[in-house]
Amino acid sequence: MFTKHISDRPVGYQFEREGDISVAICAFVAATDVYAKISLANNMLNPSVATYASREVGMMALLETACIHTRPGTTEQKRTFGLARNAADREVNIATENNRVTRSSLMARQILLDIPLLKPIYAHNVMPEFEIIEKHFSDTVLNADIGLSYLSQRNTSTEDKNRTFVAGYISELAVRLLLQRYAILNIGDNSWLPLSAQLTEDCTPNNEDGTKPEKWDVSVLTKLEPKSSIKKPYKIQVKSNDRPIPACEEVINISPEDIRLNRERNGSFLRVLDELVDEYYSPSRHLASNLDMRTEKLIDKLG
Repeated sequence: MFTKHISDRPVGYQFEREGDISVAICAFVAATDVYAKISLANNMLNPSVATYASREVGMMALLETACIHTRPGTTEQKRTFGLARNAADREVNIATENNRVTRSSLMARQILLDIPLLKPIYAHNVMPEFEIIEKHFSDTVLNADIGLSYLSQRNTSTEDKNRTFVAGYISELAVRLLLQRYAILNIGDNSWLPLSAQLTEDCTPNNEDGTKPEKWDVSVLTKLEPKSSIKKPYKIQVKSNDRPIPACEEVINISPEDIRLNRERNGSFLRVLDELVDEYYSPSRHLASNLDMRTEKLIDKLG
C-alpha cells in the first residue's frame, strides 16, 4: 500500500470503491509521487534524462496499478492494463520514429511481452500456460538482443549515459532469463516464473528512521498446487559489481561474479546475454554447458 511511503497523500481508503477508475488514477499518482521523491533526492531528474524518466515511471506505475491496486477481474483492472499497454506502445513508437534504443524503449517492449503473463496471475490467481512462458522466453531474448546490438555500436560521448542505462536494464534481463531458462528446462511446467519487480518494489524511498527498505529487481513467483495462492519466495537485487551493500532480509544480491565461470577472469552479465542470444540462433553443447553452469551457480546463491 502506497500510504506507508507517502504521508501527505491518503490513497488506501479509495481502494474500497470497486469498479471505479479513479482508484487506478489515485494509485498511479501515488506511484509517480514515490518515484519523483526518490529521483529528486538522488538528483536523477536532470534535463538529459527527465523526459525518459517521466514516461518510464508512467508505464511502470500503470502496470503496477493494474496488477496490484485494482480489484482482480474487474473492468477497472482491464482498462488499466489497457492504459499500460498504450503507454508502452507509445514509447516503442517514439523510439522507432527517432531510430533510438533507450532503457525506456526496451522496458516498453518488455512490458508488452509481460502483460500476457501478468493478466492471469493478477486477475485470476493462475499462472500463465507453459507454452506462453516458453514463447515469452524467446521474445525476451530478442528484446535483450536489441540492447546488445545497440551497445556494440560506436557511440559519441553524448550517448554515454544512455548506454549505461541500457546496460543496466539488460543486465537485469540476463538474471531473469537465466532463471526462466532454468524453469523451462529443469522444472518443465508453469509453477515457477521469474518476473521484473513492480515499481514500488524496485524504487522505494528510505524509511522514516533513515534506514534503507527492501527493494529488488527480479521476483520469482511460484504456485505449487492448483488451489494454492501465488507466492513470491525469491526477491533478487541485480548488482553491476560485487561491492558489498547492506543486505536486506529476504532480498538476495546477485552480481556478475556470482555467475562467472571458473576459467573467466571477470564476470559479465552482457557475456551471459551474448550466450543466451547465441543459443537462441545457433544452439550448441558448448553454449548449453556454459549456461547450465552459470545457472547452477545462480540457483545455489538463491539457496
